[in-house]
Amino acid sequence: MCQEKLVQEAVDTLLDNGIRGQPMRDGHNKVYKSFSDVIEGKEGRFRETLLGKRVDYSGRSVIVVGPSLSLHRCGLPREIAIELFQTFVIRGLIRHHLASNIGVAKSKIRGKERIVWEILQEVMQGHPVLLNRAPTLHKLGIQAFQPVLVEGRAICLHPLVCKGFNADFDGDQMAVHVPLSLEAQAEARLLMFSHMNLLSPAIGDPISVPTQDMLIGLYVLTSGNRREYGGTYGRTGQSARGNASQVHQLVEYIISCYGARKGVVDTAVRTSDAGYLTRRLVEVVQHIVVRRTDCGTVRGISVSPGNAKPYLATPGATVHGHYGEILYEGDTLITFIYEKSRSGDITQGLPKVEQVLEVRSIDSISMNLEKRVEGWNERITRILGMPWAFLIGAELTIVQSRISLVNKIQKVYRSQGVQIHNRHIEIIVRQITSKVLVSEEGMSNVFSPGELIGLLRAERMGRALEEAVCYRALLLGITRASLNTQSFISEASFQETARVLAKAALRGRIDWLKGLKENVVLGGMIPVGTGHLNSKAIEKTNGLFVYLRPIYGRREGGVWGEMTRRYWNINLEEMLEAGVHFGHGTRKWNPKMAPYISAKRKGSVTIAVRNPQTIPTGGQNFFEYILEFIRDYEEFIMNPLISAASVIAAGLAVGLASIGPGVGQGTAAGQAVEGIARQPEAEGKIRGTLLLSLAFMEALTIYGLVVALALLFANPFV
Repeated sequence: MCQEKLVQEAVDTLLDNGIRGQPMRDGHNKVYKSFSDVIEGKEGRFRETLLGKRVDYSGRSVIVVGPSLSLHRCGLPREIAIELFQTFVIRGLIRHHLASNIGVAKSKIRGKERIVWEILQEVMQGHPVLLNRAPTLHKLGIQAFQPVLVEGRAICLHPLVCKGFNADFDGDQMAVHVPLSLEAQAEARLLMFSHMNLLSPAIGDPISVPTQDMLIGLYVLTSGNRREYGGTYGRTGQSARGNASQVHQLVEYIISCYGARKGVVDTAVRTSDAGYLTRRLVEVVQHIVVRRTDCGTVRGISVSPGNAKPYLATPGATVHGHYGEILYEGDTLITFIYEKSRSGDITQGLPKVEQVLEVRSIDSISMNLEKRVEGWNERITRILGMPWAFLIGAELTIVQSRISLVNKIQKVYRSQGVQIHNRHIEIIVRQITSKVLVSEEGMSNVFSPGELIGLLRAERMGRALEEAVCYRALLLGITRASLNTQSFISEASFQETARVLAKAALRGRIDWLKGLKENVVLGGMIPVGTGHLNSKAIEKTNGLFVYLRPIYGRREGGVWGEMTRRYWNINLEEMLEAGVHFGHGTRKWNPKMAPYISAKRKGSVTIAVRNPQTIPTGGQNFFEYILEFIRDYEEFIMNPLISAASVIAAGLAVGLASIGPGVGQGTAAGQAVEGIARQPEAEGKIRGTLLLSLAFMEALTIYGLVVALALLFANPFV
């Protein structure tokens, strides 16, 4: 074998062992671990260490009932509390001059002196902790509590919060975490306290209600001594832990054994399937963020509580149809959820839900309806009925497809007696139908035929540029939809890590770090909750104006700017997708309105951005980013309203930057102006006249002077 082939096989084994078939093994018949094995899988680099980070200041113990606790309090054992709040206790000992240094303070803590517990009580007052029970399947799996010191080694918990955690007191364990920063403590206190989460996020019903053990206790306490029956009647009479039908299973021994074994097998087998389905559902919607509490629409149907009240019916009751409605034998008039739930279990419903969400074809025998019966005799039964209201095989619109998918999923869950609000399923279905395939006709200068793009992007780009985009709607499964995102980091952390990273490297993809997972991987602020306000600098307010106007007819419909994260990501298509206004002409800036683009098809574009608060104080500054942004284009001209003032102030920029360390160079703005004013004349791609105007105001600390207005330079680049 030639040397080149040996080297190639060694490189392939290093990158992905087993890509050539049989994986290579060492002398002990152990498979070599390649680079792809290190980064892929549950124990890989992404899911093990980047997405699932280990934290300090956490503990774990068994939970027990705390009868004297309030709803928002939890009992922490002394051993756990002193470890969690050790740094705060050390600071308290030093502040009270009870310890001269950290070593002395730690020795006092190890000695468990009385003053240590007093300072611990003081530190814990007003400092919330987070309790988490695995698996965390919804937001109520992590809640905040006010800690209280208790004796023993178990965590005490109020029983009413157990349903949100799906916990009981038969040996369940919970993890305790301490929020350290003031922002984290405020977020836990205002958003995560248990008394702030009393409703179920799935259907909106109260979730802090007595169940199971609490119902048994209340039943026993309130029953009195009126009936002297045994424990079996007591357990079935109050219907908290069983019913009368389960008593029959004691006699029906074979059926009881089958049911018990089936329950154990289903619990072991279907847990992984349900967990994997949940992971895919979370992955496909992880970048969906609620941006407004109310969209402000005036459309809709007003429904009074009386009209929305459910009507109860019992099996065997007579149900009347509406007058004029045609009823046929075998039609479903009403579905009794609790009656039907007894005939099936989740092992039957889960594959159906997965089949719909993954948009898989149904393997069934199709009926041949092409042949017709020409003659007639008594052996052929005459069938009378109404024709179908739609054509078999007709294509559905996107709206009709979404309604059909929601109804199919809800039908499965309702058959099992599970109530889920439509909005949760609609978000998933929206992602399934969010991509379209560009057809051969139309918009070939913007989108390539066969390109897979977003539905909203196609519609908004078509409205903005006044041309119809011809496309064909697609139904992507949740797995394919998760692997068709703008973030390759999010894709790589989901599935096929090595393939996604290799393809991203070959194509030179850029990740703008706008989703949750990519920010978690890189340790940034996730753009949700309180971090949502800092997620998009284009939505910031107050003060800083940048006017950029390209020459007539240049780069129409193209990308107008690409800048790094934390600053301004000005991108025409992304601004359109974000709902930024795109219209004709030029409008005046309204501080109360969101930033906008105002443009013509073959005219000028004005981009207005405002936010002076995120200008960096060190490293590369905002003005240099603006300069990089402009270098991508060949010719620029200034907004005519301020071009004259810019020419007059061309020399003022250099003078302002060189006033001195107390006035000009001591400020970030002065250093930025100086850096731009001293740029060399030969700047690569720019061949026209560059005029950049910027208005800013900054307070000066030494002399108390105020720079009212600073206009930038006029610098020709050849």
